Amino acid sequence: AEYGVLENPGQSNHDLRVTAFIDYLAKNYPKMKLVGRQASNQDANVANKAVASMLQANPNLKALWIPEAGSAEGAVAAVLEAKAKVLIMHADITPATLEQIKAGNIHMALSPNQ
Repeated sequence: AEYGVLENPGQSNHDLRVTAFIDYLAKNYPKMKLVGRQASNQDANVANKAVASMLQANPNLKALWIPEAGSAEGAVAAVLEAKAKVLIMHADITPATLEQIKAGNIHMALSPNQ
């Protein structure tokens, strides 16, 4: 299966979250293929455009990992607009992302700072 990652290069805790996720999948799920990795820099609008681009270039995209919640909101909008079936997983939790979890648009979120 194909997956993509949004990231915020240079923010150490986010860099660690992204690196750990990619390394874990490579080691434990070698058939998972990273097909898109773009900087969204915690901006929902940038994330929306990045995910729309990933989906256009990779119609078999099945999952997204995002190191924070703000970009997840933009990712959800892009996936819904494309009518794609993509599991969205992210770190950090906001009221908006909790609503998206309840609606079934975000598969999983974790709160690493609690």
